[in-house]
This record gives sequence, C-alpha cells and structure tokens, in this order.
Amino acid sequence: MLLVLLAQVLIPEAGPLDTPTAVAVPVAPAPRPQVQARTKLTQLLREWRLQDTLSVVDQGDTLVLRGALGERQLQDYHNLQRQYREAFGDHPPLRLIDEGRAPASGKLDFPVRGVSLGRLPFVTLTDNHRYPVGALMPSGMRILAIDDQTITLSKGGRDYVINLKERSANDG
Repeated sequence: MLLVLLAQVLIPEAGPLDTPTAVAVPVAPAPRPQVQARTKLTQLLREWRLQDTLSVVDQGDTLVLRGALGERQLQDYHNLQRQYREAFGDHPPLRLIDEGRAPASGKLDFPVRGVSLGRLPFVTLTDNHRYPVGALMPSGMRILAIDDQTITLSKGGRDYVINLKERSANDG
C-alpha cells in the first residue's frame, strides 16, 4: 500500500492502481442525549397534561421541572417520571422543584384565636403566638396587612385575603 501511495505522489501520470478508495460520506451527527431527553420530556408533559403546570429548564446536564402541583398532578408527574426513566435512566437526570402545593380547595390552615387592631396590629393564633404585620410564620405564610375587615397573607408568591366578618346589609 505504501508503495502505491509513493508511486502516485512521485509519478503523477501513473494514476490510481486497482486499489479501493475510501469515500467520505457526510453523516448527520447523532442528536445529543440531552436534546433527545428534552424532546421526549416535552412529549410526556403533553401526554400527562402537565405542559401548562410545569416548565422545563436546562441546568447543566440536568433537566429541571418547575411548578406547583396538586395531588392528582403529583401522581401524574410520578407516572411521567417512571416513563422518562424507562427511556433514559438517570442520564440526563430529571429533577422536580415543586413551588408549593396548589391549594386543594382554596382553604388555608390559619387557626386564628384573635386579632388586635391597635397601634401595632397583630394576629394571635391558637398556639398563643402573636404575629404582627410583616411577620413570617412557621408555616411559611407572611402577614402583609391587618385591618378591621381583612387579614392579607402571602405564601408561595400568592396572596390570600381572610375576611374577618360578614358584611350585613345595614353596615352602610
């Protein structure tokens, strides 16, 4: 083979001898596993109807899902995760950041014992702790405002208003 190459280089009119030549055929590069996984993940989100609830973010070699899931949606996510792992194993890894449970029925666990509307308004809970405006409670709720009609709370980026009394028709 070396002799053939030398003959072609030194004697250009010698032409190619009956030797097979390799032909370079352009081949499309195989899609990266991350791209394949993200495409499959988008498909699974549609199948499980979670595409409006969860958003996908690439963080290095990890696919991160962010959103607030209710109980049923969490079950659907676990099914989605199982199918994803069957297809890709743990490469690239899939991670869920659940940004707080979606309220099941719009009710908050906020056991109020009393409300003080003095110079520094505060709420007293059934555990006898007092929480003024701006306080962060152990449950993660923050008291935004207290007035004679409502208590305004914030948790997980959502605001909640608790009415303190029913308005009667005679209140004027």
